[in-house]
Amino acid sequence: RFFLSAGGDLPVDALQAGERLGEDQAIHDRDGGHGDLEMTAISVFEMENGCTASVHSDYYRPDGSKIHGDDRLRVTGTDGILEVRGSQVYLLNAENDGEKPLPLLSPPRPLFPDFVHALQGRTGSLITPEDTLYATYVALKARESAETHEKVLL
Repeated sequence: RFFLSAGGDLPVDALQAGERLGEDQAIHDRDGGHGDLEMTAISVFEMENGCTASVHSDYYRPDGSKIHGDDRLRVTGTDGILEVRGSQVYLLNAENDGEKPLPLLSPPRPLFPDFVHALQGRTGSLITPEDTLYATYVALKARESAETHEKVLL
């Protein structure tokens, strides 16, 4: 079992890990004086395989703060944690006595040219249209959960 938490695009990240989400409970806050913009949002997802995933985002961190823009993806399991900070992935576990930077792998091709080539029929897409639509669906259902204060099935 593993648990995902992120300050960013979890639905897409979860899809790339090959997982589907089962249900979601979300809350958000619009008291920041920016109209319909949610100033904070938290979603907790239960994945179909029984794992949990959470997403937290906020716009309250001041621009000059040391943690402004410090959004992380964290995968936690029984043997350690993988954490993405900036453009580096770290392994945190008892064997490394702290954290160990891991080598980064490059995608087989950059995502934007991949998208253009897929539109032109030259290659298949690394991220399928179905994955993109599912990520959008999950985001809209999370918003529905936050607005209705109810758990939603995905």
